[in-house]
Amino acid sequence: MLIHAGMGGVGTAAIQLTRLFNPIPPVTTRSEENIQLAERLGAAARFDYKKEDFSEGALKATQGVGVNVIFDCIGGSYWKKNLHCLAADGRWVLYGLMGGAEVNRPLLSKLLCKRGSLRTSLLRSRDQKYKETLVKTFTEQVLAHFSPGSAVQL
Repeated sequence: MLIHAGMGGVGTAAIQLTRLFNPIPPVTTRSEENIQLAERLGAAARFDYKKEDFSEGALKATQGVGVNVIFDCIGGSYWKKNLHCLAADGRWVLYGLMGGAEVNRPLLSKLLCKRGSLRTSLLRSRDQKYKETLVKTFTEQVLAHFSPGSAVQL
């Protein structure tokens, strides 16, 4: 699982939750300090997106197979690199557009060639009842994993 913006709130939670299932996720972030923080949270490969090509790094980290899941809040500016490092039958979960919404190339045909799936999600457009149920479920089933002494710690 490749996690973009690995040191944001959602990214740090994603790193820790991914570690519950044993994979060691690669993440993108923007500074040496953030890279070190991501490492302490359990990230494997860490890419400073301003200095290196995360798609090539993710391919190298997976011995050329690519990542099975991309957790992406960046969007448009990363689409080409995301597809480059997405494994066959991989899933791309898009939950933000910090890098814009524009895609000016054949995104769909490349996604089809990889048999990839694109899932999108926003909480902003959900109704209050959905959000309440989500918070309740998270609290009951996930929050304990962020406690001291659990498998995942801050």
